[in-house]
Amino acid sequence: MEFLTYFSSLLSILFIFILVFCLYRGYRIDSFRQKMFCLRDELFDEARKGNIPFDSDAYGMLRSTINGTIRFAHKLSLWQMITFVVLVKTDKFQEDKPFTERFEANLKNLSDDQAKVVRDRHMYLNFLMVEHIVLSSPLILLTVFLPITFFLVAKSRLTRALAPFKSPLDKLDSAVLAIGRA
Repeated sequence: MEFLTYFSSLLSILFIFILVFCLYRGYRIDSFRQKMFCLRDELFDEARKGNIPFDSDAYGMLRSTINGTIRFAHKLSLWQMITFVVLVKTDKFQEDKPFTERFEANLKNLSDDQAKVVRDRHMYLNFLMVEHIVLSSPLILLTVFLPITFFLVAKSRLTRALAPFKSPLDKLDSAVLAIGRA
């Protein structure tokens, strides 16, 4: 009987490991890519409506950035980002100026409304990238989101659990406050 318990526990741990480190990661990548395709479609639709010109450098730059994000979504993770930021010299990717400077320079060739459309899509791209990095990391999920979720659930239940003791606790708090002021 003890062997059966150990075996079922081992199978459960194996299942959780496969779910978290294999299947979940693939799901997050597919979900992220789908969001990127939708974002690229939105950008195209804005250009088709005439809200931004197809031939503008800002449109082309953002579309290429989205395409690069789709292509390398499987490499976009917390560890890859840390490694990239710490070890890789970004000079080889920046051409003559950093991305932000080139992007802002390209936006100056657009009207304020057109620039807002492109800027909003770029901001959403960055949001989706951060969301993907956070949600696809089992480490972050286990060390950040799980404890925060536990804390929020425990706090809501603690409030309900302490409700019958509100009156006695109120008297106790009043007495402690009076002692603390003395």
